[in-house]
Amino acid sequence: MHHRRIFILLLTAGISFRLWSQEPQASNGPLATHSILPADADSRIDKFSGGDWQHLSYFNSSAPDRKLLLVFLPGTGGKPGGPKGFCAFAANDGFHVVSLAYPDDFSMSRFHASADPDAFQKARENIIHGDPPFGELNTGLNSIENRLRSLLHYLADHFPRENWRQFLLEKGGDPDYRKMILAGQSQGGGHAALMAYEHEAARVLMFGSPKDFNVHFNEPAKWYANPRATPLTRFFSFVHSLDEGHGCTYPQQLENYRAMTLIPRYPVVNVDDSAPPYRHTRLLTSALPSDFPHGAPLKNPAYKNAWRYLLEEPTD
Repeated sequence: MHHRRIFILLLTAGISFRLWSQEPQASNGPLATHSILPADADSRIDKFSGGDWQHLSYFNSSAPDRKLLLVFLPGTGGKPGGPKGFCAFAANDGFHVVSLAYPDDFSMSRFHASADPDAFQKARENIIHGDPPFGELNTGLNSIENRLRSLLHYLADHFPRENWRQFLLEKGGDPDYRKMILAGQSQGGGHAALMAYEHEAARVLMFGSPKDFNVHFNEPAKWYANPRATPLTRFFSFVHSLDEGHGCTYPQQLENYRAMTLIPRYPVVNVDDSAPPYRHTRLLTSALPSDFPHGAPLKNPAYKNAWRYLLEEPTD
């Protein structure tokens, strides 16, 4: 009785059950969601861990396992819970899903007018890999790659029935990018694209991105012309036609596509007046009224048909 009284008093005081258990709690029903503190997955992580900076995972045990992992990277200042509608949609469609908490407070737009033609790539490489340092960026073990690796090991160890270990290479335990859909919004979409240049990925989804355009040289970022480990057919982008900021204007966005050679290979198709399979393009747009066009392709559930197309359209 004495222990029960203490337990009730602690709950009344608002003290989290996390004091008794480091296990993230799953949601009810077939869609299991887990919230994982990045520092719990790797104690060396000392930034962007706590509060809303928690990795989120989604898994629907009742959906046929597509044996692919969707890795979502939020945009500048974004939290992993921001794309929960899209992430839950993907999980209910049979994909394993993680939304990553990572250092995303440093806007890539700072290099919009840089005299260094490689500035965008150098900045992104530091955030993705942790090194080498670049200007104010010295991400180290707080990098995207370290966070993704440690999260997958944590999920595999704590939730073995959900089969997260299939996304780790047997030798070395690194992420198996060949089984991953790299996705992101704005800054996160650019990171996803660059990661797919460096590793062969199953698919790339860029919402409101890629936005790296240098007005000093009046041309797209230099890294778009780099060799790609992932075939061009696997890159998809969905950018609202009224998205005129956050790194580039919409006409500059089209120039970014051209630099990646997505244009002229693929037409830009407006999802408002067409239906899947959207001429089998890789470039989607919309003109639906929106208070925030930059985030609309990811946040507006009216685009669910487009989301399904982006996730399921054959790529090879």
